[in-house]
Amino acid sequence: RQATVRQCELRDLDSKIRAKRRDKARIELTHADEVEAADLADPAPVEAELEENERACLEAKTDLENAETAVAAAKKALEPLEATKRQHDERNRAIEAEMNDASRLLESLVADVNAKKRDVHKAAKDLDKLREKLAQHQRAVESEASRVAELVDKADSVSRRLVGDDYAGRPTDLVVNNKRYKTVDQIKARITVLQTSKQKALEMRNVAEIDLDLARNKMEKAAATYDEKMSGCKRIEEEGTALQTDARARFHRLLLIRRHICRRSGNTFNDILNNKGASGQLYFDHKEKTLTLSYQKDSADESTQIENVTSLSGGERSFSTLAMLLAMGKTIECPFRVMDEFDVFMDQVSRKIAMRELVEMANQHQDRQFIFITPQDLSSLQMSNILKIFKLYPPIRGQQTIVDAFAAAPAS
Repeated sequence: RQATVRQCELRDLDSKIRAKRRDKARIELTHADEVEAADLADPAPVEAELEENERACLEAKTDLENAETAVAAAKKALEPLEATKRQHDERNRAIEAEMNDASRLLESLVADVNAKKRDVHKAAKDLDKLREKLAQHQRAVESEASRVAELVDKADSVSRRLVGDDYAGRPTDLVVNNKRYKTVDQIKARITVLQTSKQKALEMRNVAEIDLDLARNKMEKAAATYDEKMSGCKRIEEEGTALQTDARARFHRLLLIRRHICRRSGNTFNDILNNKGASGQLYFDHKEKTLTLSYQKDSADESTQIENVTSLSGGERSFSTLAMLLAMGKTIECPFRVMDEFDVFMDQVSRKIAMRELVEMANQHQDRQFIFITPQDLSSLQMSNILKIFKLYPPIRGQQTIVDAFAAAPAS
């Protein structure tokens, strides 16, 4: 803290010295200006002011020398403090290095302790597994001992039936003591002895084990057939699950396509009516399987909206029906389309708009064929490479066929 205070005092003295120097330079500059001005005016007041300035300059020099002396003293007093600070800094660095070493050592010890804990945990798990295996082996030994006892009893019974009255009882070496056989090898040896005794008894009665082998073969074939059938059932279940998943995905796509068709048909229906200044909307009820429409004579006046199409005039009903068919036709993939007397009851304006919409739709779908039949005049339409107009002669009384009935037919 003393070093910091000394440094602050030193900075203050430096600032005072710089201020004194600036004052000295200003005084000297002022003195030069006054001397130059004195050459042109009365020298008496100028000399007095000059003496005053010189005194001020001397005072400033004295203050400057005092300040420099104070700075030198402060620097000299600051030197032991700086040496002490350097010693403290070196000591702090040494302590910090020791702390870092201790921290690294502590981290290493913690890592070792964690590793030991993991090893202990793993060893505990392994011990539990070994204990479980030991218990399983003990249960297996007990089960084998019980099975050996049953086999001995059966062998004794068979021996009594085979030997009859000459049977002298169970040999002493066949007596089973569960406490005597503690290992698997001892039990297996006893089983071998019993099987040998059984074989000898069968040979005394000339009995073979053909029936047992046949039963074993049948069992193996039945097991193979069962596995094959189970594998087939599993494949069928997997295929059924895959089919159900695919059916759900297809049904979801169907709903999306149906929603898209409804939205597109409604927008097209409204666009066709807008060409006549009207508007409308299609309503699809998939649950009831019905299709209704609303018609608004003036698209800007909602009061002219009509929900019941039967209340429309004949021309409006024909035009709205044609607009609905055109809207639905854009979403139906049909190679041929035929309309007969589509412009019935229409006025001239509606008929013109209807013909324009039909021709535009045909131009947009040149991969399909459209046939429009009307008794009205078609002189407003111009034939082209894709538009052909066939006009029939008026019917002749008693005519049976339409041969030579075309008034004009373009070359194919």
